[in-house]
Amino acid sequence: MKKNVFMGLRILLGLVFLIFGANKFFQFIPMEMPDGAGKDFMMALGATGYMFYLIGAVEVIGGIRLVLNKCVPQGLLLLAPVVVNIFLFHTFLDPAGFVMGAVVTLIYVVLVYDNWKAIKPSLLP
Repeated sequence: MKKNVFMGLRILLGLVFLIFGANKFFQFIPMEMPDGAGKDFMMALGATGYMFYLIGAVEVIGGIRLVLNKCVPQGLLLLAPVVVNIFLFHTFLDPAGFVMGAVVTLIYVVLVYDNWKAIKPSLLP
């Protein structure tokens, strides 16, 4: 039962990153622009001309690894900066999306806990 829960969470998070990462390339889901500082941040990322594509590529690669259950610890490490940014962005710049950012972060932390034995050697000497 416990194994099925972790598998379900892994696939769910993988699909979230796969879909929203692909959306950065193909814009098939309309995204609402946040207000205030959140909008300024998003506009600055867009102004670079490459940042959304880079973030999208990281999300797609990490999402595929989670969905296919291939190199999951490396996929989780790849997604770490994205998850931290999602949480901080929704905490400080777009509080309306806080719940979704917190859910993504919570699922991520649960998956890191489940894969800690494989992740630990990459982080600690």
